[in-house]
Amino acid sequence: METKFENILRGLLAPDQDTDIIDWLEKNVKNVPYSPQPGPFRVESTPYLIPILRALQDPEIKTIVVQGNVQSGKSMVLELWSAYVPSRTPGPMLLLQDIDLNAQDWQQTRLRPLWDNTPATRDRISEIDRNKWHTTQFERNITWVLGANNERNLQRRSIRFLGGDECWQWPKGHLKQALARRTAFEWQGKSVFVSQGGVEGDEFTELFNSTDRGEWHFKCVACNERQPFEWVQIKYPDAAKTATGWDLDMVRANTTYECKFCKHQHLDRNSVRAEMVRDPEYVPMNPSAPKDRKGFHFNALTMLWGLSWGDLAVECIEAAQSFDSGGDESKRRDFKQKRMALPWSDEPDDGNGEVLPSGYMMQEEWLDEAANINGKVQPPPFTKEQMDNVNFARLRFMAVDVQRKGFYCLVRSWSHDGKSRLIWWGYVDTWEQVRAEQVKHKVSPIFTFVDSGDGPNMEEVYRNCATFGWNATKGSGNTDFPWKVQTPYGIKMAYRPYAPAKVVQVGKQSCRMFMFSNLILKDTLTRLRRAGHHTYAQDAGDEYRKQMQSEHRTRTEAGKPIWVQVGDRPNHLWDCETIGILPALMARLVGKGKNKNAVDEKTVDKPIEPTSV
Repeated sequence: METKFENILRGLLAPDQDTDIIDWLEKNVKNVPYSPQPGPFRVESTPYLIPILRALQDPEIKTIVVQGNVQSGKSMVLELWSAYVPSRTPGPMLLLQDIDLNAQDWQQTRLRPLWDNTPATRDRISEIDRNKWHTTQFERNITWVLGANNERNLQRRSIRFLGGDECWQWPKGHLKQALARRTAFEWQGKSVFVSQGGVEGDEFTELFNSTDRGEWHFKCVACNERQPFEWVQIKYPDAAKTATGWDLDMVRANTTYECKFCKHQHLDRNSVRAEMVRDPEYVPMNPSAPKDRKGFHFNALTMLWGLSWGDLAVECIEAAQSFDSGGDESKRRDFKQKRMALPWSDEPDDGNGEVLPSGYMMQEEWLDEAANINGKVQPPPFTKEQMDNVNFARLRFMAVDVQRKGFYCLVRSWSHDGKSRLIWWGYVDTWEQVRAEQVKHKVSPIFTFVDSGDGPNMEEVYRNCATFGWNATKGSGNTDFPWKVQTPYGIKMAYRPYAPAKVVQVGKQSCRMFMFSNLILKDTLTRLRRAGHHTYAQDAGDEYRKQMQSEHRTRTEAGKPIWVQVGDRPNHLWDCETIGILPALMARLVGKGKNKNAVDEKTVDKPIEPTSV
């Protein structure tokens, strides 16, 4: 009896052989069937996952946010966790993909095969729910696998363990709703969210920014200085840049990574990368964050397998070429989000980069100027019948920045493919002169946009906009605004960088007032200028050039991007050009989802339900 009691006591006091989560996973996950390297789970090829997996086991950490590049194994963090929980720390678990269809595919092609190849997990699956993809009952816990897009999936359940994948694609507000499911288990539960880079200002990005933002660091093989993997340190071979363009084969073969301290050139080899991360570390970029909130960021430069630095360099060059030649920003966006695992924010220059004038004069006839005919944007040439049509309007937008004693005005012409030219700018003293310039430069009243601001001129702006048929505008610190959009499935909520029009009553007349995102429109303006699509004339003058260098992009202490005035430089024409981006976005000449036949002169971008103020 004493020997039996002693053995029991020794067993209770003996160290748990499965204490470390990585030891448990390598011991119990017999095969990862969907891995490019099938066989038992081993963490050697993904060292950046080690601290993340151990954070899953740390009782003091309540929220883990992982922002990593695609094809890096970041989703496997959730998958391995889903196998570990039923065996080691049972509790109700909710795993979310962006939509139900992807959640079903995830459960059937990855989660369930992994569970079946982990005997300690497989043996705990109840026969009751064995064939259900969305609900799996284990011996002591239940696991739901659902889509985050469906609000019903985010309600009613009390969750101890919450996991979310590709959270950047979730509908606005749904990440917050998902977090609310953990309220009952706040003291003993954990939330884990993984994703590629999202969009600056979205919920996932904001959540990641609230963590300690751990950045994956390596040590230079030459000087031993610790540093993060940064794209700016990638160096293309000098000889690859030729008079006719890039020699991409040479770029792919000879790209290196330069140490930011000693300038050592790390060769593009798997063995070199492995040596660089022999003593890696996540270094907090936001050390003042709550101790229970951990963030982990890594990018494609850290990978020990897959794309080489040369492969990535070719991708980056081709993305830049696609943007420079046709304004297509999708490849740049993909590279930043998917490869660098950073939120998309356009990252324009800070306003200090000089943009030179183009080879034309103001008032010069432009053969590419488009027109709005019967509510549709059409390219030239135009027939006499079209030009005589009462609903024919040149595609010209006028922007007006209101001062206390006068007005800065600017007229810009647009082509069917989103390029534009400066037609005229000037300063006038009266509202009647503004109207005269609008008529002189053949701008439709509905294509005239006037800054209303918040000052004493606001009511006067509304009154004159109502009189002349113009639109009032107001810049906002918001990055987007909700719209009700009719879809085949009913009215849904969408988000745009400008708000639906508000109808402002001025006596018996009315005008429309649009609020817009200062950040997004100024980012768009700068991006178009850099690409050579938003040009200005040779005779625009030095004052125009100076005012277009009057603001720069920076960040607040909280990390939010913002455009601020440079000293006391006048920025009135910069404001006019910013306002002029608003109708271009409404007409879908620029920005996401271009549609060259989308302008309606009467409504531009008609809201479902205009509201009165």
